[in-house]
Amino acid sequence: SLIVTNAHKIVNGEIPILKSADKDFFFLQRNNKSEVSAVIADLCANRLPKAYGYSPFENIQVLAPSKKGELGTAELNHKLQAALNPKDDDKAEITIGSKTFRTGWSSENGETGEGIFNGDIGIITWIDRKTKSLVVKFFDKIARYTFEFAGDLDFAYAITVHKSQGNEFDAVIIPMFSGPPQLYYR
Repeated sequence: SLIVTNAHKIVNGEIPILKSADKDFFFLQRNNKSEVSAVIADLCANRLPKAYGYSPFENIQVLAPSKKGELGTAELNHKLQAALNPKDDDKAEITIGSKTFRTGWSSENGETGEGIFNGDIGIITWIDRKTKSLVVKFFDKIARYTFEFAGDLDFAYAITVHKSQGNEFDAVIIPMFSGPPQLYYR
């Protein structure tokens, strides 16, 4: 795996192998932040699903060093939501604060569970305006949130590297561009 090889190189302060395009580690150079965010959206919505059969919602995760800036999770989440889960008259949605939540895929099978933790990633499967609540399906459980508490939810199309610790993903996309040195080190 080129991921393992490059991880060792990075830890040892060596330059990773960036020119190989036939393995499991790719480096796509872009010249400005808007090009980087555009290629990230394209990788999630089109290229990785087409090449590997990955679901953008279940297999691909964007990890960013920071929440702020054009390549931070806040901006990337808005761009990725537009690419992966755009407004559609057939999808329920609700705006809470500055976030518009809308249903994604639906595969609710009656599972229930307790204990949703910070960092758990789920998909909204139902928005109920009558009860002023929404239903989120997590990996192994389903949770209902009132609109009042749904404001505590955040988008997870892109999450910080820090928040991702302890998780595993089939495919990871990381924007690497100039930024605060405390976030861009080995």
